[in-house]
Amino acid sequence: MVRTLTRGTIERCWAGHGFTRSHRWATSRILSGHQHYVSTVIALPPGSSQLEKGGLASGGNDGVINIWDLDAPADPVMTLVGHEKPVVALAAAPNGLLVSGSWDFTAQCVHELRGHTQAVWAVLALSATDVLTASADKTIKLWRDGKCIHTYEGHSDAVRALQAIEGVGFLSGSNDGSLRVWTLSGECVGEYYGHASFVFAVAAVPGTNLIASASEDHTVKLWHQGKCVQTLQHPTTVWSVAGLENGDVVTGCADGIARVWSARPEAALPADQLAAYQAKVTNVPIAKSYLTYSKRGSIGDLNVEKLPGREALETPGRTEGDRLMVRNGNTVEVYLWDSAQSQWTKFGEVVDAASTPAKSLQDGREYDYVFDVDLGDGLPARKLGYNATDNPWTAAQQFLWREELPQDYLDQVANFIITNSTPVTLGQGSAGPTYQDPFTGGNRYVPGSSTSTQSGAGLDPFTGASSYRSSSAPAPAPPAPTTLSTTNGSSTAPSPYVHFPNRAMVYFDQSNFDGISKKLNEFSAQLASSGSDQAGKALSADGRDAGLVDSLIRTLKDTSRYHATTFASDELRVVSKLLTWPAPMRFPVLDLVRSMAVHQSGAAYFAQPAVWNVLEGVLLESLKDTAVVPNQMLALRVLANLFHFTNTRTLVVGRAEVLLEAAADTARSANKNVRLSLITLLLNFAVHLLGQPQGNAADVKLQAVSIIAEMLGAEAEDEEVLYRVLVTLGTLVTSDAATAGLAKDLDIPASLHRLASAATTGQALKSRAAAAELSTCLQDVRAHCSS
Repeated sequence: MVRTLTRGTIERCWAGHGFTRSHRWATSRILSGHQHYVSTVIALPPGSSQLEKGGLASGGNDGVINIWDLDAPADPVMTLVGHEKPVVALAAAPNGLLVSGSWDFTAQCVHELRGHTQAVWAVLALSATDVLTASADKTIKLWRDGKCIHTYEGHSDAVRALQAIEGVGFLSGSNDGSLRVWTLSGECVGEYYGHASFVFAVAAVPGTNLIASASEDHTVKLWHQGKCVQTLQHPTTVWSVAGLENGDVVTGCADGIARVWSARPEAALPADQLAAYQAKVTNVPIAKSYLTYSKRGSIGDLNVEKLPGREALETPGRTEGDRLMVRNGNTVEVYLWDSAQSQWTKFGEVVDAASTPAKSLQDGREYDYVFDVDLGDGLPARKLGYNATDNPWTAAQQFLWREELPQDYLDQVANFIITNSTPVTLGQGSAGPTYQDPFTGGNRYVPGSSTSTQSGAGLDPFTGASSYRSSSAPAPAPPAPTTLSTTNGSSTAPSPYVHFPNRAMVYFDQSNFDGISKKLNEFSAQLASSGSDQAGKALSADGRDAGLVDSLIRTLKDTSRYHATTFASDELRVVSKLLTWPAPMRFPVLDLVRSMAVHQSGAAYFAQPAVWNVLEGVLLESLKDTAVVPNQMLALRVLANLFHFTNTRTLVVGRAEVLLEAAADTARSANKNVRLSLITLLLNFAVHLLGQPQGNAADVKLQAVSIIAEMLGAEAEDEEVLYRVLVTLGTLVTSDAATAGLAKDLDIPASLHRLASAATTGQALKSRAAAAELSTCLQDVRAHCSS
């Protein structure tokens, strides 16, 4: 049986049936019990944790360990708590002793093992009394009865993996790209080099005297007596490797696939499937950093002209895994020597042109990109290193763990990396790695604080900070760069313009839930004591309604479970009551609704006809409510977020004429956050209408352009709002003569000329360039459609 886990909260058990061409591995059990990502899973021997037949143990980012009985896998039979941070390593001794390692710098078994100064990445139970731990502090420690009796030093980076070696001691794998063999007395008796990046896992292969190692360099290497005898290529990073009892090897890859490798011919896949896999792994771009990371030294900037041609492939390699770079036109191809087949096997093509600036060095390693990440609160910016072929989700996760940031930021950081980094193939040329927020132009990604992260303006809508305040208080500080979320769009031809059309919708998808809860309770108390007919709308005096609101908010806080959680009917009943609150007390309700709109259960609730009728009425009333500015802003943000799911997006688009007519009243609002929310709503309409057939789409575009004309007529507009206005207009008029004609009739070209001619610097240059490009676009569209 093989056990797998992915970036999620579910583990799977797989059963093989002879491993022949006519049989495949099938899921035998699905285990779901963690509240966050599952990081590690191991088998428990019979008798462990009171399991007569044995079972499984799993550790997760929720900091707990679950014990599973595979004969009754519906729920864990035991949950172990004690770690303060993610559990990333587990091991079991033959007598059932369970050892765990965590990012809280500790390992736990019968004793709490404290001594490492950074995260514990790997643990190994040698006996009932002896335990090994490996850490990001570059050391390995041997513990006996809870006391450290030896520290092994030698690796130059984090130690990620441990494996017992019978008759010798143990093997370690490290981020320094090497494997080391140690005796228990502390002597390093072997060093294996061959991987071009981090080594994430090592394993002994039963019955073969082989050691397998898995790496970020997309390979698993098989070692015998210190020599690499075979390299197993993968499409991307290999996170884990294990040996099966029959001598086969199973690998877990970042593409979400577990693969079984065998030396037995009868177990092989059909030839066509093997050929398809070989084609897949040979068409993977390779970051130049992979080629410079090994101990043998750096190749520096690649000079394509000086590399040998493909004729060099006629010269055999000397040892398994030897690398050879050859020139094939303007492309540099990388080959690995396969000693078993006596041939060079293509590994991939190098990315990052020789004309690009030198790589940045961070933590002793070269990167294509090094981003500054501002953590706020006056803390110094942190560095995030990223290479062109790294997995952005992996890079983001490593950054969050290293900086001890909330898991909620994972999607933000990963999407930021994706937006601001692009692989470059040799021969194409490049202006060098640049990065910027698509709308603000800022080159620093600023996640909000864990207590106040109002996406879209970077601030709590009512205070600009982390607590609520009245509308008469001083204006908030300038907002942080907008957090962007995207929705899938149709594939279209590339645009000739730089700044538009935009194809990514924008959502306000982060919240200050503690502030919302506090304000709801405060207003409820005021309603209850008012003595008016409104008193019945307050949350129930017995605390039940408040408890239901708290339960709903807990669900909203756990963003990693949005795919698997739903709101209870009683919780939604309380939301219906909240929607009846009077206008002066409505803004925390709208803020809650805004957060619910990006949860699938919330969208399903709002899409119910009766609920939608009530919600639409509340939104229309709020848009016209000039007395309570937060109501206007949040109504616009609710509408923007309702584009997240198809069921609610359909309702908003179907009522576009009425909703946009009401929203138009906010175009001249004195509050920047209101205007930013309005243009974000219009942007989502524009993205939705891209490629849509004419009909009511034309009417919606005309309404949107009219609102934009009014916003452009403002004497001085904030640069963030202005740039988004220009991007939205460009998205609306691209290839649409009627909309371009209306823009001319509304004298928009004059406004664009004024903006494009302005002598500006810094952030305003972005708007100036977009305005000039938009002027050209309007002329091109009208000329093309009139010819």
